[in-house]
Amino acid sequence: QLQMEILPEQNSGEIIHRHGLKIASAFEPASELCGDIWGIQNIFPQQTAIWLVDFSGHGMPAALNTFRLHAYLKDNTPETARPGEYLSRLNDKLLNLLPRGQFASMFYGIICQQSHRLFYARTCMPDPLILHRSTGKVDKLLGHAPPLGIGMHLYPTQEIPLAIDDVLILYSDALIETTNAAGGTLTEEHLIELIEKNAMSDVAEIKDVLLNRFKSFTGNELRDDLTIVVCAKG
Repeated sequence: QLQMEILPEQNSGEIIHRHGLKIASAFEPASELCGDIWGIQNIFPQQTAIWLVDFSGHGMPAALNTFRLHAYLKDNTPETARPGEYLSRLNDKLLNLLPRGQFASMFYGIICQQSHRLFYARTCMPDPLILHRSTGKVDKLLGHAPPLGIGMHLYPTQEIPLAIDDVLILYSDALIETTNAAGGTLTEEHLIELIEKNAMSDVAEIKDVLLNRFKSFTGNELRDDLTIVVCAKG
C-alpha cells in the first residue's frame, strides 16, 4: 500500500495539465516487497523530469531504499538540465547510503517541450524504447552504464530528438526476465513487434497491450515488481 501511495497520480487529465504529457502506467507489485518506483516532476519551464528506478534485492531493505530515494528525488529538484550530472551526484549519495552489495538501476530523462528533445542518462536498466508514430518504427535508447551505488562513476548525458508524436516506453526488467512454465521469457524484439503493431494506439492502449501480453505469456506469480510507463506529449 505504501509503495502504491508514492507513485504519481493516475489522473491523466491532471498530468496533461501539469506536465503537458500523456502518461499511462502499470505497477504490478511482486509477491514480496521489492524496489520499483517511477516519478515525474516539473523542474524548469517547458522541462519535465521522468524517472524509473529498480533497486536490487527483495524484502524490507529494497522497499526502504525505494522510500529513501523517493524522498530525495522529490526534495532535491535538479539544479542542472544534465541528467548525467544528476545521476553522478545521486550515485555519490547512494554510495554512502546503501549497504554493500545493494545497488539501483535507473533511467532519468528530461523532456524539453521547447526544443523537442529528450535528455537522459541511464544505468543498467532495460533499453528504453521510442516509438516514432511518423514511421511506425521503434528505436532503442542505448548507453549502458554501471548501476548506482557500487562505485565512483560519472554518468554521461545523452540526447535525442523527441517529436510531438513520439512515444517513450520505460519498463523494469521483470517484463523481460519473468519466466513462463516452460522457462521462456518475453524478448525485447517481441516487445518492439507488439508496439509497432499498435503504433497508432494511445498511451493507455500501448500500456495495456504490453501488460496483457506479459500476463498471458507468463501466468506466473510475480517475484519482482513490474513497472511500465508509456509517455507522449499532450
